[in-house]
Amino acid sequence: MDQNMLVTIITSAAVGALISGIINLVGQWRERRARRRELLLAKSIDLAFARREFVLKIAKEMGQDVRFKDDISIAAGYFRALEHLMDHSSLPEEALEAERRSLEELDADRRNS
Repeated sequence: MDQNMLVTIITSAAVGALISGIINLVGQWRERRARRRELLLAKSIDLAFARREFVLKIAKEMGQDVRFKDDISIAAGYFRALEHLMDHSSLPEEALEAERRSLEELDADRRNS
């Protein structure tokens, strides 16, 4: 076997290993991303159900009726908030604004009582 043939074989093997490694890394990245989104979705649904149960319990104890948005709408809001929290280490502005409005309503209710 001549030297050119040997160099060609070794170069081809190296290129093949490099391409295989890159494809493997891309596959791992996509898998991690899919698992992260799956976890966020599962936790969002759990939070939506827990919130509904908590509010129902409080309403029952106080003898009041409550109306809810659909659980999937609430879960979608939790998903957006959790995703933003993981990506930016802070809550999205819409979640902060909703919290501000909620606190203002509570303060207004306390003043009126």
